[in-house]
Amino acid sequence: MNTTKKYILGKNEIDPLTFKEVGTSELELVVTNEEIDSFILSRYKLDRFGRLQSSQRKELEWTAFPSINGAIRINDKEKIKRIGFSEQFEYNSGELKSTQLINIENQKLISKVDYKFEHSNIVEINQTKYRGTKWLIDKQLFIYNAGNSIIQIQRKINIDEHSNYTIDTNFIIDDNGRVTEKQINHTTSFGDSIISVYSKEVFKYNIHGQLIESIQTAEDDNQTLECKVKFQYLSNNYDLISKIRTQEEDKPPTIKEYMYDDARRLTCIKIENCGNVTATNYNRCYRMEKC
Repeated sequence: MNTTKKYILGKNEIDPLTFKEVGTSELELVVTNEEIDSFILSRYKLDRFGRLQSSQRKELEWTAFPSINGAIRINDKEKIKRIGFSEQFEYNSGELKSTQLINIENQKLISKVDYKFEHSNIVEINQTKYRGTKWLIDKQLFIYNAGNSIIQIQRKINIDEHSNYTIDTNFIIDDNGRVTEKQINHTTSFGDSIISVYSKEVFKYNIHGQLIESIQTAEDDNQTLECKVKFQYLSNNYDLISKIRTQEEDKPPTIKEYMYDDARRLTCIKIENCGNVTATNYNRCYRMEKC
């Protein structure tokens, strides 16, 4: 979420579809917090093109560890530190074809993701997750306008033969190609029961085309919940977010700060909540170095 597009689309800082660092051979994410000893969140190996080749990580695709005692509390320190999964990335003609997530301990396949492109645009992502004796299917379809911007994402998750979860996200785009509003319809089906939740996020930009604020609203039990998010950027010349301040109603703010090196590569993400600061440091090894 360190660029405008990543934030609006809800992408991680290390997004396998777009991440590339030519010259980097390894990337290690190390978490520090005063409540717990530092630990490795994940390790990535990159190919000679700077693309993700393999990784060792947790099942959740964290690229910044949540604030301890804020979004997450300490129950089992060793469980928090444990890296339990390995991931392999496969490419075809320069485009990501698939990924596979393996449980390191028993070498069982946990999930597989297949990607489909048309004219270099991602149009379909299919994820299959193994849960016990059944497979959970998570499918996303991407729809574009004539200007090659995503205007809709249709997502459906088949939980079992009786239940499914759909998320339809629509993007309203202005004449300058900027997303001004994101509308999300969540629908959960359990047999004959259907639960629907609607939310939206309105975006405001500065004269440089950078996000300065978003206002999220959601309906819950006939109440409207609001969340305000403010943004700062590294400079007016780059689409690199330096700070995100999230303020939910009746809750202390969460501040997410991004730091970069002189080459504008991400070096650290700090998340502060309730006075507790958790830092995720991005440590690199370069191709000309011995790692």
